[in-house]
Amino acid sequence: MKVALLSSYSIDLLPKETDKILSSSAIKVEWYIVPFNQYTQEVLNPSSDLRNFNPQVVLLSLKAEDFLQSYGSIFSLLKQLSSTFPSSTILVHNCALLQPIPFKLLQWNTPQSVKVQIARINQDLSELAQTLSNIYILDLEDLIAQYGRSVIFDARFHYLAKTEYSLVGLQKIAGQLAIAITILVGKRKKCLILDLDDTIWGGILGEEGIEHIKLSNDGEGKAFYDLQATILKLYDSGVIIAICSKNDENLALEVFEKHPYMLLKKEHLAAWRINWINKAENIKSIVDELNIGMDSVVYLDDSSHERQLIKELLPEITVLDLPKDFSDYPRFIADLAYFETFHITEEDKKRGQMYVTERERTQLQQESTSLHDFLQSLNIEVHIELATEFTIPRIAQLTQRTNQFNLTTKRYTESEIKELMNNPNWKILTVSAHDKLGDSGVVGLAMIKTEDHTTKLDNFLMSCRVLGRGIEQAFLAIVLDEAKKMSVQKVLGEYIPTSKNSMAREFLPNNGFTLEDNHYLYDINEKGIKFPSWIKIAYGNS
Repeated sequence: MKVALLSSYSIDLLPKETDKILSSSAIKVEWYIVPFNQYTQEVLNPSSDLRNFNPQVVLLSLKAEDFLQSYGSIFSLLKQLSSTFPSSTILVHNCALLQPIPFKLLQWNTPQSVKVQIARINQDLSELAQTLSNIYILDLEDLIAQYGRSVIFDARFHYLAKTEYSLVGLQKIAGQLAIAITILVGKRKKCLILDLDDTIWGGILGEEGIEHIKLSNDGEGKAFYDLQATILKLYDSGVIIAICSKNDENLALEVFEKHPYMLLKKEHLAAWRINWINKAENIKSIVDELNIGMDSVVYLDDSSHERQLIKELLPEITVLDLPKDFSDYPRFIADLAYFETFHITEEDKKRGQMYVTERERTQLQQESTSLHDFLQSLNIEVHIELATEFTIPRIAQLTQRTNQFNLTTKRYTESEIKELMNNPNWKILTVSAHDKLGDSGVVGLAMIKTEDHTTKLDNFLMSCRVLGRGIEQAFLAIVLDEAKKMSVQKVLGEYIPTSKNSMAREFLPNNGFTLEDNHYLYDINEKGIKFPSWIKIAYGNS
């Protein structure tokens, strides 16, 4: 990841602090620091070192005084940045006042006060970010509000070193930048697995009974009520919620069904293991059922013994230590950085329900006499569409997060997707799936490049939760058919192995591609195109 830093103060220590945080994620960053106060020249100069560096991410961090004095020119510069680096992600610290100002009672009671001006600037920044698809705001104001100006700002550094932040402040800003970089490389966590007793309610259910656990909208129990409300916000953003608890299953599920203050319901749970089996074994079982990677899971449990067990036996899982005081649980969950995102797509909003319907499909398959009968009974329909402005966030998300069934695991930002959409040699196709049990949303992506009468599969991927129903074969057949429509006879495919995508290794040879000169080749004229008979295909704008 190539990251450029543009600022109106000395920002030289930020890369070191950010690298420390990213080291645990194995994310490597190549940095370019524009000398402070020379950012305008570097952006506008067509032969500048910034242009030659060609960053994937640009951070623009300016003092509040710069915004207040040069509001219009900074917004013009942001637009220039966006157009000059259309494939880059532009991160901008919003306007935040670090130094104290006099007349504090006056600030929100006069229209031209500094605070009112800053509020207007930040509103305009937000609107600009929603207009230009490659600009995102990093909330510096929130960091200051959370930790305090006296913690974030250091007057000595300001006057002696032309920097703005204390060491702690620098670490907090580095943490925020590291989160943004982690999101952009597609390492957002997917699943939150929760214990029950003394975790999402207070007390031991088996000892105290459903009537006496701490869970209410008042008093001590409200901390757990608020905790569940926060977890539901994660659920609504697409985080998968599962339960792993040593408990009596029937008694525990009764809490979900009957307790008047239980906000989490069975329909919010993608999976659960409520029994007396070793928790590491149960978590493995959950991960297998959901078909996700161990490294995409965050686990919460009040028991230090159980946490240590998971840390030792399942080291890929992120195991967090809950605060000692349960009153801090809601804040703790709200502050988790592992699930942060710049976008919430329609698929994210539906993900919880999609996993519920997936359980129903599994049950239906178990009850069917044969795989063919099961597939026929689903009434599967796939919808093919060219990439649109509306689907860009989901497309980028798929390239960044899909690891297992992904032929090349090439990652793309929204800006890069948008640029390829406008290239006549490229075609970006998405596939959505629907059956009698529900809508799975956009589940697959093919990025194809056609030159010299040859089409190359640059990227072909599919969400693991829909595999095994013929959807991946139908989508590949559609890609081949698109090539045929362009009078292309040969389609090239590539499999780039990683530590996680072994399930895609045999996909191309199993579907008629032959290995030639390190690429897989499909001759359409020789082999024709076969569509799964049980799948109905509909086209949108393709």
